[in-house]
Amino acid sequence: MATIQNPMQRCNAVLRAFGARYRLREHRRSPWITVYQLNNGGKTREHTVRGYAANDPPGDRGLAGPAG
Repeated sequence: MATIQNPMQRCNAVLRAFGARYRLREHRRSPWITVYQLNNGGKTREHTVRGYAANDPPGDRGLAGPAG
């Protein structure tokens, strides 16, 4: 198993483990984290989460939930 590098990857690993159809992503052109929903047929819906900046580690940790 690969080592999880950052809080956003940890969030996505937890979402995947629980079978959630949502993932987090950061875009080059936006400072905000984007939540995207995996739909049937490979389509996705994206929503920007304002207030959680992709370059703000405390914001990532808030989305990741309690550590441990």
